[in-house]
Amino acid sequence: MIKLRVGEGGEPRSFDQPSITIGRNTANRLVIPDTHVSGFHAEIEQRADGFFVCDAGSANGTRLRRDGVEEPVGSKANPSRLKSGDQILVGDPAKSAVLHVSIDESVPVSVTVVARKDLTLVSKDVAATRSSKVMDAGIEWKALFALFQEIAGAEPDEAEKRVLQFVLEAVRAVSQVSLFLRSADGSHWRLSRELARAGAEKSPLDTLPRALTSAAASSTEAVLFSEAPSLSVDARGIRTAILAPLRFRGDTTGFLLASGPTRGALAAVDLEKVAVIAHEVASQVAMTELLAKLRAAEARLREENRYLRDRDEKARGPVPLGTCAALKKIMDEVRQVAPTDATVLILGETGTGKELIARAVHAQSRRSDGLFAAVNCGALTETLLESELFGHVRGAFTGAVKDKKGLFEVADGGTLFLDELGEMPPSLQVKLLRVLQGGEFMPVGSERPKKTSVRIVGATNRNLKSMVEKETFRQDLYYRLSVFSIELPALRERGEDVVLLAKHFVDVYAKKLGKAIAGLSADAAGALLAYPFPGNVRELENEIERAVLLAEPGASIDRAVLSDKVVGTIREKAADGVAVHGKLKEVMARLEAAVLRRALEEHNWNRSRTARTLGISRQALLVKLQRYKLVGAAAVDEVEAAPNPVAEQAVEDVDVE
Repeated sequence: MIKLRVGEGGEPRSFDQPSITIGRNTANRLVIPDTHVSGFHAEIEQRADGFFVCDAGSANGTRLRRDGVEEPVGSKANPSRLKSGDQILVGDPAKSAVLHVSIDESVPVSVTVVARKDLTLVSKDVAATRSSKVMDAGIEWKALFALFQEIAGAEPDEAEKRVLQFVLEAVRAVSQVSLFLRSADGSHWRLSRELARAGAEKSPLDTLPRALTSAAASSTEAVLFSEAPSLSVDARGIRTAILAPLRFRGDTTGFLLASGPTRGALAAVDLEKVAVIAHEVASQVAMTELLAKLRAAEARLREENRYLRDRDEKARGPVPLGTCAALKKIMDEVRQVAPTDATVLILGETGTGKELIARAVHAQSRRSDGLFAAVNCGALTETLLESELFGHVRGAFTGAVKDKKGLFEVADGGTLFLDELGEMPPSLQVKLLRVLQGGEFMPVGSERPKKTSVRIVGATNRNLKSMVEKETFRQDLYYRLSVFSIELPALRERGEDVVLLAKHFVDVYAKKLGKAIAGLSADAAGALLAYPFPGNVRELENEIERAVLLAEPGASIDRAVLSDKVVGTIREKAADGVAVHGKLKEVMARLEAAVLRRALEEHNWNRSRTARTLGISRQALLVKLQRYKLVGAAAVDEVEAAPNPVAEQAVEDVDVE
């Protein structure tokens, strides 16, 4: 029985009908007179394994709130299971009508047992006879033997289908047969496959009701039920059925549920046949399921090995991040946050090395022995991303032919790196929030949550604060993710790190291509320093890989093998009207003179203030002014000192060659 209360002060109403329609129309069982509620807005169905709510194609949609987290309710084909304490939200999203749910789960499913067949007796009878007919039940041994040959080594789907076909062929009074196997967590019996005769209407059951299994005397008896009205899921309810456990080595591995179209359609002789079939195929079904589990375990190990292999490859050749002050500060922050389990959010432009920082956090954490898994949230469609993160069960959508573990399950005990978080769809933001809040996630198509202990490290090149203000990113998720934020500087802001990284990439790709390269020339280094690299480290790496490909064996990387966009910057652009072409020392001298002139002009040629602004001594400034013959017509401050040879030597530029 289910109770629904509209709003905080509403009176709870009890419902025991199999279908409870909700909407503005007075024909509904629960009427909500709100203009934002559709005429037929939503529906609650009572099934054998619980209550489910679905949206009926309403204008404003239906949402389910549980433990403070909201998520949209699916259609009739993909409803949401209800629990006591849930809240159903209908109508205007800004001011929804709230239905408070209370479920009385103490009301049992009532069934009437007509006959039983002890499977231990079936086993003794079969062992004793082994005649052309099994216990005179009308099933030939050669037909069973042919079935065994067909399903031996077959894929689970094909083996299950063939077993169900055999039941329909051998027991003519049966109109539908279903196979139930133990769920992954062992908490219930889930529907694995069902088959009905042509023209027969199916009576779907997603899970096997506990009342049926408990009536089967601890799963050692096949039982014939005469009528089970409370098993109805709609007008095509089950009226008579045989439930036969599949026993293998003293353990129940599943159940066959064979139902008839009308009350009294099945008799004791049908019970006998189904019991024999269940006894004989139990071992084959168990072995097929075991084979499927072994294959799934093998696939999981292959996936984990792939991640580990990628991680090891990254670990063997780490990119030197740089020596600039900003990067040193970031690495200090990594050392502080890594030993904790705090969620880390890495910000920065595309290509700045956010994944390298994420790997550094993982490598220095207590989870370093666990898996580091990475996924780009902007590279997959919403459906594929949901399946990649949370996994799915067989039949959840077209093409889901088998269960798949998601990264939250694969990386349990490790670290999950979510790149481009700003591209995550709103519906998945809700599910990610649920993982961060309670360590629980729901595989696609599943009705039971799974637990995970995984550390989340996120990254984005977008402004999440701005997205929160525009309501394109959830505010509560943003605060959960930004417990500890790290912002990476762009490559153009990292000075000589450009040359350091370039030399590293020269070594990497020279080794990869088996080509001797004599290093990076001074003019090439100057060109790289002058280029702004909008693509950051990733663009620099691609540029160097191209240069190594074009360079002659034994030669150095010079300006001739760099791309036009890089060379064009130093050849065509100018700083303060000064052309920057030629040898690096000449280029740097012209640039320094231009910088000095601009600084002097900004301070009206006041040399003391100019020196303080540039961070050099007044004496050093005077030496440079004499070198570059910079004499201001409006000089108004101190008397110039004579050139000092010692100071001249102190400020002399170092030849980079």
